[in-house]
Amino acid sequence: MDGYAVQSCVSMVFLVLAAPDTPPVPNVIGPPSPVPAASYDLRLASAILAKYPSAFMQIAPGQWLVSAKAATAQDISNQLGISDGTNGSGIVFAISGYYGRAATNIWEWIAANWQ
Repeated sequence: MDGYAVQSCVSMVFLVLAAPDTPPVPNVIGPPSPVPAASYDLRLASAILAKYPSAFMQIAPGQWLVSAKAATAQDISNQLGISDGTNGSGIVFAISGYYGRAATNIWEWIAANWQ
């Protein structure tokens, strides 16, 4: 293969979690009360749809799997407007492995987008 360079474009899967702009209210009886999903900023969902229209899966309110080629968690955060707060608050995790129990469609999406 003289004269040819082979470059692989590895797709990574990221977990994006919407986060409230204010901390959860402490519960004196147990753990902190979670913020209802409806209170999360819909701007983040819109940004995911705009930036990754065919490369995301919403797995729960405020939780998405995103597939991107050769990116870092910081890149995804910057592209979605999380880093500067443009589209609300959130946390991006780069996933290096996975295991658990979930609906079949989630496993199928991961298998199709994890390369």
